[in-house]
This record gives sequence, structure tokens and C-alpha cells, in this order.
Amino acid sequence: MPDNDYRKFLKDYIGKEFKPGPVVNTEGVILGEHKGIALYTIGQREGLGIAWRYPLYITKIDARKNTITVGAKEEAFQKEFLVKDVHFTGPMPKKKIAASVKIRYNHREVRAVLLPVKNKIKVRFNEPQFAVTPGQSAVFYQGGAVLGGGIIERVIW
Repeated sequence: MPDNDYRKFLKDYIGKEFKPGPVVNTEGVILGEHKGIALYTIGQREGLGIAWRYPLYITKIDARKNTITVGAKEEAFQKEFLVKDVHFTGPMPKKKIAASVKIRYNHREVRAVLLPVKNKIKVRFNEPQFAVTPGQSAVFYQGGAVLGGGIIERVIW
């Protein structure tokens, strides 16, 4: 990344400015304005420009409404999500299986259940995990071997 500045890279690559929009709390109250949703990620705390009585974390990004939702750190933990573009090293499971799942490069493997849903996989962690982020990869493991993976499509609230 040139100059270690992904925001500048995105602006240069896209060739236009990003559209600002509201930053709201979980009740929908507007707390501030973001500089464009492409510049933020789930779980982010820094760079929001909002002073609050407790630290705020991004819990949801709604591209259709151009809105970022923030809340307490506990609100950035999720237990279930749907994975698309799924690929397995063997056949796709036909029933639920136990596995370990990583939701980003530096995330540790965490115990979960994988449930096939048509051509997707629903992941249900045993314990909620911080910053499950649509667009990131989810990789499934069993006994230290890679079972498969895909792209996180959406969090199931």
C-alpha cells in the first residue's frame, strides 16, 4: 500500500470522493457523520470523530442507506453469519457438522457448527466473536485440516 494509506489508495483508485452519511447508534439517533462507508470496517473504534460517554465501535455498515451504526464493544460481537461462494476440499456437508472457523487472517480458530443452507453455510459460533465482517473470508477447519471456506455474506442478527 503506497504510504501505508489505504484511504488515499481507495480515493485514487475509484477516482472520486466518497459520499458522507450518518453515523447512528443502535436506536437510530444520529451521532455524527462518516466520510464514506468504504473508509470504515466493522469493529473499528478509531477515526469516528464522535465523543461519547463510552468507547464506540462500528457494529454495522448499511451500504443501501449509506449509514454506519455504532455501539458499545459488546454490541460488536456476533454469533451467527451466512457464508456464500462456499468451497470445500471434499463434498459439501449435507447436515450440520462441528468445526473450527477463522473469520480473518489474524483471528484464532474458534469452535462452531456449520449448517448447510442451499448452496451456502450458516456458521453458529459456540461463543460470540468480535467484528464478524461481511466481505471477509471465513475458513473452516477440522482436526487441523482445512475443510473449506467462503465469503461472509451477512451477519444474522
